[in-house]
Amino acid sequence: INLYGAYQKKTEDIYPFSDLIVFPRGYTDIIRKEIFSLSAVYSLPLFYPDWRIGHLFYFKRFKSSVFFDYAKSSDSQAPQSFASEGIDLRTDFGFLNIITPFDAGMRTVYISNTNKLKFEFLFAVNFGGMY
Repeated sequence: INLYGAYQKKTEDIYPFSDLIVFPRGYTDIIRKEIFSLSAVYSLPLFYPDWRIGHLFYFKRFKSSVFFDYAKSSDSQAPQSFASEGIDLRTDFGFLNIITPFDAGMRTVYISNTNKLKFEFLFAVNFGGMY
């Protein structure tokens, strides 16, 4: 279980610096002077198959995460709320007997404000070590 909370207030009027907080997944281009953000994530391994497909792929673990993200802008000009929830399905795998582990999967995000589904591809490489 991962819980996250953050508050940010910008005072720059000329050049807006990048944000330091995490916005709800599925949203892009949120530019606000004052915003409060919350997130809850529950992650769990699904199974450890240890599947090998020749020398091409080795699947070590399949895992999932369920999340809920919320942010509220308290700008005086246009207060607004942003919310999303969804699920990640990912796998840890090896490729071509390379010792560096890979992580790939799909994310499904439901954006509450617009009642739309978004799909995202996830990919990561861990150069820090082996499995």
